[in-house]
Amino acid sequence: MQCKLLQSEETLCPICLDNGDRATVNGRGCGMCFACGQCFCGSCNDGSLLSKCPDCPICRAPFRVSKEERLGRCLKLVHNREPGRHTAIAQFQLAVFYHLGNGTVINHSEALKWCTLAAGSGWVGAIAMFGCMHMTGSGVPKDIVKGIFFVQCAAERGYTKAIRSLESMPTTRLLTPAVGTRARLILLASTEYNNKSGVVVSGAVGAGRVAVLLDNQTKPVALKIMNLKLATYINPF
Repeated sequence: MQCKLLQSEETLCPICLDNGDRATVNGRGCGMCFACGQCFCGSCNDGSLLSKCPDCPICRAPFRVSKEERLGRCLKLVHNREPGRHTAIAQFQLAVFYHLGNGTVINHSEALKWCTLAAGSGWVGAIAMFGCMHMTGSGVPKDIVKGIFFVQCAAERGYTKAIRSLESMPTTRLLTPAVGTRARLILLASTEYNNKSGVVVSGAVGAGRVAVLLDNQTKPVALKIMNLKLATYINPF
């Protein structure tokens, strides 16, 4: 999948001044002031520093407001301001609001619309969410293979939640690929195999594993199904 990358320029988190304002820290993604669009790092998004900094250090708007107010602010960010570094994150947050019914009724069509826009800008959380919506059939026809593919796309970019989702996914949901299926290897601890391609030559050879004959190799290796990227989809964003 080819997605446009977000702008690479990064500014410091205005709360701690230690990390980039959009940095993921210890697996926690960044937060955002929905009043002005300023981001703050994952470390500050855990609530502890926010308790010491209840108002946005940039615009002074309070962070803790009702879900309805947060939704309204987020809508203004995408409708009333020129596109910028804040846009993809605000679009993603709108997708989450509509998907969960935070401050509004659950609306999977709106969730998919905003998720697709954010994913098209390269926001990795939206790419993972796009995959999850296909896996569960939320607003789209249920397609587990397609859903897993996009969760894997997010995992390849280092998105912690996507990696954890793959690791905890029941092997029955991952579906055992048929013999003869082409696959590319991802997320392997051993760089010897990572990103190489091969063909599935045997079905289940253990819990959640299949045998894959890598290109230019003579002996197959047993690999976890979660490490096999089985399909390729046209970029829908």
